[in-house]
Amino acid sequence: MLGATVAVTGANGGIGSHTALALVKLGAHVVLVCRSQRRADEATAFIRANEPGAQVSSLAADLSRLADIRRLARDLAAAHPRLSVLVNNAGAICRRRAITEDGFELTWAVNHIAPFVLSTELLEVLRANAPARIVNVNSDSHLHGTIDFDDLNAERGFWPPRAYERSKLANVLFTKELARRVDPALVTVNALHPGLVNTNFGEVGGIVEFGWRVYKHFGITPAEGARTPVYLATSPEVAGKTGGYYRKCLLGPVNPLAEDAELAKRLWEQTARAVRGA
Repeated sequence: MLGATVAVTGANGGIGSHTALALVKLGAHVVLVCRSQRRADEATAFIRANEPGAQVSSLAADLSRLADIRRLARDLAAAHPRLSVLVNNAGAICRRRAITEDGFELTWAVNHIAPFVLSTELLEVLRANAPARIVNVNSDSHLHGTIDFDDLNAERGFWPPRAYERSKLANVLFTKELARRVDPALVTVNALHPGLVNTNFGEVGGIVEFGWRVYKHFGITPAEGARTPVYLATSPEVAGKTGGYYRKCLLGPVNPLAEDAELAKRLWEQTARAVRGA
């Protein structure tokens, strides 16, 4: 990775910060994408404390806002024209239903809309630096997800795990559809399950936090959770391989719905229309 430029979203903690740290240790210049400048400064301090002399910079963006995502894409392209790896790591689970300023349910906005818009808007930069890679940090929760095109905003009976599962299935469908649309000699696109990782991810209050605080103690460390995203971002073993879903650095099973090319195409087209109209 010596000389490579990599952007990591959600880099201010958990899997994201350890993914970024591992990449700078491999010689990459890592752009830390965080929700606020304060978080970006904290993430930068963490990296430099653990790797003196690290090549690191940061950008702040709220990935629940389309305006911020599009500005982030422009800023990345302008400031880092040699960008060759994008790690879409940022994610969310919400204790109650909330709607963003663009009209999307918040879980859906952060987990599906954000990587869709950021990845597609950065495609030309990534193609120009081929061979390039897009890595989508996903979850085995997608195995239980379904897609209801009449209720993507979860207006009927919102339940946090269900909204999360749906958004993660959408992200795998997006991964596979983008892989079909882009020449893998130029850009590969893969998704992954990092494992059950002991972070503060689910500490959002209510029953979600209660369950997460119990569940996470069975998990691996954030550094261990970073292994598969780092593998997909760097390893020559996956050069030219695209559209995969990985667990522990190996191809893993996916929800059968994720293999439905017509479903993936329909979701792509509906998402593209939704973000154009927002």
